[in-house]
Amino acid sequence: NGKGKEYDRDGYLIYEGDYLEGKKTGFGKIYNNDVNMRLLIGKGDILNYEGELLKGKKHGKGKLYDNEGNLEIEGDFIDDKADYKNGFIKEYENGKLSTETEYSGGIPFRAKHYNKEGIIILEYKDKWIKEYYDNGNLKQEGEYYDIYNGIMKEYYENGKILFEGEAKDNERWNGKIYN
Repeated sequence: NGKGKEYDRDGYLIYEGDYLEGKKTGFGKIYNNDVNMRLLIGKGDILNYEGELLKGKKHGKGKLYDNEGNLEIEGDFIDDKADYKNGFIKEYENGKLSTETEYSGGIPFRAKHYNKEGIIILEYKDKWIKEYYDNGNLKQEGEYYDIYNGIMKEYYENGKILFEGEAKDNERWNGKIYN
């Protein structure tokens, strides 16, 4: 019980953190122990995961890194995997935040998607979706149940309203179009 470190047979760090009854439990850091990867990128201790552990498995809040040490996933983990069933997950591409999603029963009920510049391009909350232009202005919003069905608004790229009304099966159905 307590804090400790583990090394592979070549002397590379593979774990540092808390132990409970001889198991990795509590907060810890797991390092990539793939010899070929270390040689390929020319680094020794490559961080793979940091966060909460339970009996040697990723469990609780944590961060997962790719083979080069870039952040890929941040959020809730359960049984050694990101919790895409009932967790909050942030995903990164090339070190930049690309999505934030909260799941319940395996269904995303809140989400935000970002472009490469970090500007939000899509936001989803409780069956209401907002899509944005790359300049950050609202593109369209409405009730969303796998497709647009119900109240909907569309906007020109300059922010002025284009359509206001109802959508049916992802198409404008009943409403007003503005020029």
